[in-house]
Amino acid sequence: MQQLTDVKYSTGEQHKDVTYSRVARDSKDTQEVLLYLSQISPFTAEYSLTNVATGVTAPPSVKVHKSKTIVNRILASMEGESVAS
Repeated sequence: MQQLTDVKYSTGEQHKDVTYSRVARDSKDTQEVLLYLSQISPFTAEYSLTNVATGVTAPPSVKVHKSKTIVNRILASMEGESVAS
């Protein structure tokens, strides 16, 4: 069929992410992330803001429940402003 249609079949690097070494490395990386997250426990029922990377928790004065409103207000104040200034 390849000769008839003058089309050649070949494989490329599109499947390099399914090689044994890649799958093993991804599995190892996943286990490391899970271990890290289990040690710092960022997903608690506590209603506070915690940085996942550092474990630092924001003080009670930070209003987590108002964060979306505050961010929207900050973004609105930046509209039309030059990013270079």
